[in-house]
Amino acid sequence: MEIQFNAGDRKPPDKPVGIGPVILLCLFALPFAAFGTFAFLAGIKKWITGDTMDGAMLALFGLIFGLVGYGLMFLAVRGRKKSKEAAAMAARHPDEPWKLRPDWAAGRIKS
Repeated sequence: MEIQFNAGDRKPPDKPVGIGPVILLCLFALPFAAFGTFAFLAGIKKWITGDTMDGAMLALFGLIFGLVGYGLMFLAVRGRKKSKEAAAMAARHPDEPWKLRPDWAAGRIKS
């Protein structure tokens, strides 16, 4: 009986993600980042001038929106980089899928 490797439906990528989806995701996230930055700075300004409760709430609101916007941009760029690395690794080892994961290549399998 021969043991076969089955990755399920997770096929290694043939080619990395293009720049188009990254640009689109960054353009989608840009209003969130811009509005979050504007609201955060306006909240800090209100807080400094003495309106602490409204300033704190506006700053918190801006912080959340800014984190969402900048987080999406960061993840888009990081995802493209990871996609390039995975495609390069798959091209180096097309018939050895166990070498695609560092822990498997080192002979360890995490439960």
